[in-house]
Amino acid sequence: MTDMVPFLSNRDMLLAVLAGLAAAWPASGQEPQSATRRPVLGNEATPYLQYDSATSPDDASPKDVGPTGPLTNVAVSGSWSSWTDSHAMERIGDNLWQLDMRTVGARLGQHEFKFIVNGEWEGGGNRVVPINLDGEIERPPAMIQRAAIDDFQMIRVFFRQSLSPGIAPVATLDPPVPVIWTEVVTEMEDARQTGYLFSEGVVTFLFDPAAYGLDLPRDTQVGVAGNFNGWDSIGWNRQWVLGRGRLPGTWEGAVQIDGMRLPPGEKDLVFKFVLNGKEWLSPPEGAPNALPDGKGSVNLKLDLFRAGGAEIRVHTAEPLDLTQNYVLKIEGVADRPLGVQTTPDGVFFKIQSGKTMGVTLDRERRLTTYRLFAPRARNVWLCLFDRPMAVRWTPTFQRFPPAEEYRMWRDPADGVWEITLRGLDVGRFYGFRVDGPPGDGENFDPFVVVGDPYGRAVANADGLSLVMDSTATNQWFQGWTDEEWETPDPEDVVIYECHVRGMTVHPSSAAPADRRGKFSGFMGTVGKGTGLDHLKALGVNTIELLPISEFSESPDPYNWGYATVYYFAPEASYGTAPEQGSAYYELKQLVNDLHNRGFAVVLDMVYNHVGGPNVFATIDRKYYFRLNPDLSYSNHSACGNDLKTETPMLRKLIVDNIVYFLKEFHVDGFRLDLAELIDMQTMREIRDAARAVNPKAILISEPWSPGRGENKFQLRGTGWSAWNNDFRYAAKDFARGAGNREWLKESIFGSVHTWALNPLQPVNYLESHDDMAFMDEISSSPGQDGRKLNDRDAAMNRLAATILFTSLGKAMIYEGQEFLRSKWGIRNTYNRGDAVNAVRWTDRDRPLAQQALDYYAGLIQLRMSEDGAAFRVAQRPPQSYYHWILPDNPRLMGYVVNVPQLHAGKGFAVLCNADSRDRRIPVELGGPTRWMMIGNGRAINRQGLAPRGWPAGKPPPVWPAGWKGEILVPKLETVILMNGF
Repeated sequence: MTDMVPFLSNRDMLLAVLAGLAAAWPASGQEPQSATRRPVLGNEATPYLQYDSATSPDDASPKDVGPTGPLTNVAVSGSWSSWTDSHAMERIGDNLWQLDMRTVGARLGQHEFKFIVNGEWEGGGNRVVPINLDGEIERPPAMIQRAAIDDFQMIRVFFRQSLSPGIAPVATLDPPVPVIWTEVVTEMEDARQTGYLFSEGVVTFLFDPAAYGLDLPRDTQVGVAGNFNGWDSIGWNRQWVLGRGRLPGTWEGAVQIDGMRLPPGEKDLVFKFVLNGKEWLSPPEGAPNALPDGKGSVNLKLDLFRAGGAEIRVHTAEPLDLTQNYVLKIEGVADRPLGVQTTPDGVFFKIQSGKTMGVTLDRERRLTTYRLFAPRARNVWLCLFDRPMAVRWTPTFQRFPPAEEYRMWRDPADGVWEITLRGLDVGRFYGFRVDGPPGDGENFDPFVVVGDPYGRAVANADGLSLVMDSTATNQWFQGWTDEEWETPDPEDVVIYECHVRGMTVHPSSAAPADRRGKFSGFMGTVGKGTGLDHLKALGVNTIELLPISEFSESPDPYNWGYATVYYFAPEASYGTAPEQGSAYYELKQLVNDLHNRGFAVVLDMVYNHVGGPNVFATIDRKYYFRLNPDLSYSNHSACGNDLKTETPMLRKLIVDNIVYFLKEFHVDGFRLDLAELIDMQTMREIRDAARAVNPKAILISEPWSPGRGENKFQLRGTGWSAWNNDFRYAAKDFARGAGNREWLKESIFGSVHTWALNPLQPVNYLESHDDMAFMDEISSSPGQDGRKLNDRDAAMNRLAATILFTSLGKAMIYEGQEFLRSKWGIRNTYNRGDAVNAVRWTDRDRPLAQQALDYYAGLIQLRMSEDGAAFRVAQRPPQSYYHWILPDNPRLMGYVVNVPQLHAGKGFAVLCNADSRDRRIPVELGGPTRWMMIGNGRAINRQGLAPRGWPAGKPPPVWPAGWKGEILVPKLETVILMNGF
């Protein structure tokens, strides 16, 4: 999971507010707006927008005081004209001002606007006004759900309810485009009966209590439960709870169809509506998609080959122009003409380009080419600056003019804008102004300069892009010297997840003060016993860095980085000279130095959502984001938006980004955040492109999302590894004495019986950046504050670590886990700054922490040794490879591995006691060689260890081949036996 700090546009925040206000204001449609009130507009048609200048709804006195003194004028400006002009309101009473919206030129649709009082623009989010076909204020007809441009000459119109038999609809477009055929695809299906509408990859669940013979109060909670969500009618983020529907008295909610997966062994997606989390409703009488389950229950079938509701298709004589937002008028289907704004959708998949995007330097001819993909833009300007920022926000807002500005040329075949300038623009700051069609759901703003989505460097997330020389060496990067480096074999990977700033920002890191918290801080710890010295002694071979692409600025300098703004630009604050783009070079130097010290480098990438400023929304919100039917952001990431990874040019950007980091920065692989939200075709193309550059590229998925569940079953056999939450829960639960041994067995055996094709797929772990620190989770101290160490908690940690490093699959630990690091009992520390998140290297000095650190190092060295090859298995082993020991006591468990020897490495017996008392565990030690204890839960020694209480000076015991009996395992500890002696 990620930093759950949603980045919402003003429009989305306002829609959320309006949804809550709808029930509070009378439905006259003529409630005046004011500085403090934002009633929903358009419940009834009216031409007039009104503004009440009284200070409160109860204040009728003629105060007429604006923000700058006595109120003399009120005006309105809005998105219908791209905010380029304003319209004066007429005073019609002491406190009341009015504007006839028919005079402003607003076309049908939802428009954002603001009041300008005494020349001052009001603060807060933008307001929204709906405009009908006649230019009056009126909410759009509930009958139409969506009008999607599916191809250049075809529009699909989806209805929430059935149409009358035999209708002959007539469709016209504004701006005019000849319509040659209006086709009724389905007319009798009614979403109020089927319970859903399916259009352009989005399922809208629609519940009408009247269809069920019910009359429900509006505060009834209506949820959707189906086999695609584990029959959970609420969900982790209440994503399955429906909101107020557009049809009167209905409830509805939308979800991307890609997130609805058929469970193994089932052939149909089925669902039911659930009231208040407990009353399960059978389908309404006559529902055409009612489906008995053969067990006495009847569900509604979700048939993706049927729209669920009525559909009309409009075919045009000429190709539609995507730089226009068309108003579609349909007559003959209702008692009055219906109007709806069209939205491009399927047509986006017809547009793609193979051109190199961003900046290209032609050194031979000394030319610089700039390219930007913006398929619906009407104009794009390249802006060159002599400063890193186009605007200044404090102490007052100021917009800086560019030093040079050029109108770019559009290739109509692929939607790419470009311009070539004489000279090499290395070191120049640049951005783009993008002008596109106004309309509902748009975010074009020709006055805003945005950076380049392909830009290699920025001074900060709010700044401009910087032209970089990818071949340069300088004081930050001395050139590549890692020619002999080779990425570890996948079965040998041991991962250390860490945060660039967190690893060195604390003074105890001993990194030079000017390099703390930066890329160069890692090398600043060499010879200090912290940082890289520590990791080398620990024995890990792969460093996984939390996101390093430029991310949103925040008041606190600490940021996990999961709000990416510019994918190709290394985070500027991790460099020592941000305005010179030093982070670009310093990341190269870091990777080079890590390779030369034996560490692979994996980058955590966030392709499921973006942070702010939302560059992609300004370039084309509808192209780059999954949107709900009301054009609000889909938000299954729980971070404010979901990227539409399936569109060809966003997929290209993602794949280009992967190849860029592999080639320009020599990284070894990637972990993809909330990868369940990335479509599988993009996942396959990432894999193919990465393995073409590096056949051993490490590819890891976080196979879930807050809003749609997990998809690790889909990853089976794809070449992708995935974080194994099955292991995380099962191992931690067992260590705490509350585990399910059968569940744990499957995870120890590489999850090959549950979801993985082979042991290379699961990434087993106990703790990550997201989780409560493992020491806090198992802490017996008040408030689960793991800083208060005790023997019990430390023993549980070591017990779980033993299971981690003796299991099949890749192993991962999080920074500080090996020395019992605590995050003070705080469950989610993304916003707790350096105070909690900085690694305090002096924490290692605590006796129990030092013991744990030595034990982790011993386990890793055992796993990575020639003997420990038994745990580094690439192919699915036979069932007999692990022999399970399951005493009656559920807190005891053991496993004998690689006996008889089927794989490289020695044979092992691992005995685990999660009980609160010492216990004897039965074991049979097979041949052909003798056995010794090499691990006792506190130390690892491959030369042999004596059991607790063994006479001092006496050689450790040796068990003969074939020995059968019981071995004493102290409480909350493990015993590891190895053969070959």
